[in-house]
Amino acid sequence: LEASKTLGLYYLNHGEAAEAAKNFVRACDLIPVVEQNRLAMIPKSSKEKLYLRAAIAYLRLAEDENCVHCTDGTACILPFAKEAVHLKRTGSENAIKYFRRVLEVNPRNATAVWLMTIAAMSLGEYPESIPEEYRIAEQRFASTVDFPRFRNISHDVGIDTLSHAGGVIADDFDGDHLLDILVSNWHPSGQIQLFRTNGDGSFSNVTEQ
Repeated sequence: LEASKTLGLYYLNHGEAAEAAKNFVRACDLIPVVEQNRLAMIPKSSKEKLYLRAAIAYLRLAEDENCVHCTDGTACILPFAKEAVHLKRTGSENAIKYFRRVLEVNPRNATAVWLMTIAAMSLGEYPESIPEEYRIAEQRFASTVDFPRFRNISHDVGIDTLSHAGGVIADDFDGDHLLDILVSNWHPSGQIQLFRTNGDGSFSNVTEQ
């Protein structure tokens, strides 16, 4: 059980959500085996933490499979638009399963309630699929003022890249009085990328030239 938990954390920290989920589920499945054979009694807090990690790994997988390559600018903006509902549903469906296990152990786990709501939204099943005692009212997501939705336009302007998140600086690096964008990457084999503005609202990745 401990080995599976350790592997799950390793894979989750290295961005391998599918492998992380597989190992966390293996650890979860071993809990009744360990307890039935009187090898140890697993504390409720340990079960809660393990179920939560399994759920988060599945939610991370759902995002990897549905949001990373999204180019229409609607992904991950609350409340979810119809266009943002996940086509690959397994990740969020399994995430909800394990968030419910968390809440069976600790009904007051606010993290599980919130992330289960996000998972249900990603499936287009909010609020009806959320048990009433954990349901966040729809009006909580409504703006009280006329405020615009900010679309993800990175694909349209040429600054969408697939890398590990880092820092970002917007400055005029080439002296043309227009803002360029410098993005770092925390991965050991990653590199800084410089996007130079073309003056028409688009950017060119001069690092690759």
